[in-house]
Amino acid sequence: MAIYDDDEAVIEQIESYIENLKYLSYIKCFFSKKFYSHMLETDFDVYFLDIETADTSRIQLAEGIRLINQYALVIFMTGYLKYVTDVFEVNTFDFLLNPITFKN
Repeated sequence: MAIYDDDEAVIEQIESYIENLKYLSYIKCFFSKKFYSHMLETDFDVYFLDIETADTSRIQLAEGIRLINQYALVIFMTGYLKYVTDVFEVNTFDFLLNPITFKN
């Protein structure tokens, strides 16, 4: 599982929620462009991606993920509803609107 966001607090929040789920393990968090090299080296099953960051389009990133693994779950996180239709063009599993909350 990979989490990629430019806000460290959001990553820590998502990571803590995921750690509460006993059936999920290996979590790799990324704050920078280093994600791109890891994306090619490691085939993650689940990707949590912030849709809007300064360095690149996450839609293009999701398209790249689809080329590597068409079965991976891509979940976009954002505070902007304007992206909801865009994300499903790349076979997105889910769209989470910030702030994200955890419910058991």
